[in-house]
Amino acid sequence: MTSLTLTQNLLSLHLIPHLLIALPPLLLHHPRALRYLYWPPIRSHLRHLADGIELLRSCTAEPTREGIVWHVRKDITKYSSSLLSNSSQTVAVYIGNLVDKTYTGVYHVNLTFHYYPLRILKMGGKEVVIPRNVYRAVLEVYVSFHENDEFWYTNLPNDYLVANNMSSQQPGNGAFREVLVSLDGDLVGSIWPFTVIFTGGINPLLWRPITAIGSFDLPSYDIEITPFLGNLLDGKPHSFKFSVMNALNVWYIDANLHLWLDNNVEVLKGKLLENSAEPIALSSKSNFKVLMGYSLLVQTVNQTIHFNTSVSANTASSTPVCMIESIKKFPLFLYTNQLDLANNSYSLLSNVTLGFDEDKKTLSAGSGVSSSTLRNHQKGEGTMVVKDNLVQSGLGSTHQVYKYNENNGGLCYFRNVSSYNYTIVFDDVKSKCEAVTRDVIPPLAIHHIFQSLEKEEEEAYGEKMPGGRKMMEVELMVV
Repeated sequence: MTSLTLTQNLLSLHLIPHLLIALPPLLLHHPRALRYLYWPPIRSHLRHLADGIELLRSCTAEPTREGIVWHVRKDITKYSSSLLSNSSQTVAVYIGNLVDKTYTGVYHVNLTFHYYPLRILKMGGKEVVIPRNVYRAVLEVYVSFHENDEFWYTNLPNDYLVANNMSSQQPGNGAFREVLVSLDGDLVGSIWPFTVIFTGGINPLLWRPITAIGSFDLPSYDIEITPFLGNLLDGKPHSFKFSVMNALNVWYIDANLHLWLDNNVEVLKGKLLENSAEPIALSSKSNFKVLMGYSLLVQTVNQTIHFNTSVSANTASSTPVCMIESIKKFPLFLYTNQLDLANNSYSLLSNVTLGFDEDKKTLSAGSGVSSSTLRNHQKGEGTMVVKDNLVQSGLGSTHQVYKYNENNGGLCYFRNVSSYNYTIVFDDVKSKCEAVTRDVIPPLAIHHIFQSLEKEEEEAYGEKMPGGRKMMEVELMVV
C-alpha cells in the first residue's frame, strides 16, 4: 500500500475559493480506498473533486470551545478509470467558512489517498462526447440541500404557516422533495433523497461523537442510462438537466457519468423499446391547531420513503447486459418540543429515529449475479437550552446499529455503537458472517434523558396545555 497526503491550512471570511492541488501520475497504482479529512471547528458543506469528477460530498462537525478533529473514509475504487492517468491531475476542495467573534476556526486539512497495487487493465476512450462503443451507462447523482431547504423534511405545510401568520418566518412547501433527471428534454429518472440530518440539525448534541447517517458522506444515487443508449451513440453532444419538485433555495446537484466500453467493436447500436413514467402516488395529511399565542411549539414528523428501481438491458439475442433491482426504505420519525424562555432563550427536547435500508441485486455481463442487504438505523434523544442562538447547556444520547451482508454471507460487517453525553458507552464490531450479523438487529436503546414535559408546561403556564401538547403533525407516505 502507498499513501499520499496533502495538507493545507485555510482561513476565509466567508467562502474560500477551491483548493487546487496537483496529483502526481497515478498509472502505477489502483486507488482502492480511502481519504482522511481533518477539519476545524466550524460547520459548513464541502465537496471534493478530481479533474471535474466528484469524489465526496460531506459536511463539517459542529464547533466546540476546545476545537474538534474528525476524519471521513470513503472507497473510491469506482472512480479509478478516471484517476489512472499519465499526467498530473487537480484536486479541488470547496469549503464554506464563516469567521466572526463567535466562530474563529481555521481549516487544517489533511487529504490522504491510499493506493493498493493491482494489475492494471488498459481502458479505452477519453472522449468528451460519449464513445460509440459504450454498452452500459450510469449517471451517478450527488444531491445536497441548504438554506431554506437544509432540513426540508421538517418544513411545515403552507396552510399551517398561513393560518398562524408565519409565512415569512419559517420555510414551507411541506416535507416532500423529488429530484427529476432529464436527458435531451425527456425524463429518464427520479430521486427521492435520503433525509440527511447535518451535524447542526435537530439538536447538535445528538451528533457527538456519533454523527447522523450520511452527514459526513452524503449518498449518491445511480440513474441507469443504458436503456437510452440508442439515442446517445451518435457522436453528438447530449445534455442532462435536473429539477427539484417543491424545492426552496438552495439545492446543489452534480453528476458523474460512468461508461462501460466494448473494445471489440467501434460502433454499437441500440433501441429504446418502451419508456413509461407514471406519476408518483403521493398522499399527505396535516393536522394542526392555531398557536393562539402559546410559546410552546411541538412538532412531530413521521415519514417513510419507499424508493424502488428495476432496470434491465439485453442484447438482440436476449443475452442480459445488466439487470439491477434496488429496494430502498428511508424511515424518519422526529419529535421536537420547544419552550420559549426569558432573555431571548428557549429549551428544546428532541427525539429522532432515522434509517437507511436497501436490498440490492445485480446481474452484469462477465460478473454474474451479486446481492446485498443493508440495515443502518439510529435513534437519539436530547435536551438543550439555547440563548442568542448559542447552546448554553444540554445532553445528548445516540444509538446506531449497522448491518451489511453481501452475497448471502460472502462479506459481512456489523457494528452496534452507543454514545451518551459525548462518550462512547459501548462499541461492538464484527466483520465475520456470524449468526448475529446474518439474522439479528439488536433493538435501539435509549437512555431516557427527557425531563417531564407536563412539569415544564405547568411551570411555564401554571397549567397543562389545553387539548394536549401536539400543535402540528405531518404524516407522509410515498410508495
